[in-house]
Amino acid sequence: MLGIADSASDVREPQGDGRGERGTPVSLLAVKEIANRRWRIGRHGSQAPAPVREWQKCEAAHAA
Repeated sequence: MLGIADSASDVREPQGDGRGERGTPVSLLAVKEIANRRWRIGRHGSQAPAPVREWQKCEAAHAA
């Protein structure tokens, strides 16, 4: 998923972890974007977080 591949690093070879971690921030941003747009959350009335956040911003602007 998202170009992430599982690979084991050797014991006492931390550079293997470093190679994997360098690609992680971009992958995490992609996962965050997917989660904010697609995942439904019950406390949001089964809506994704992004539309709820946009609605809250509009409500706050009208209240001010």
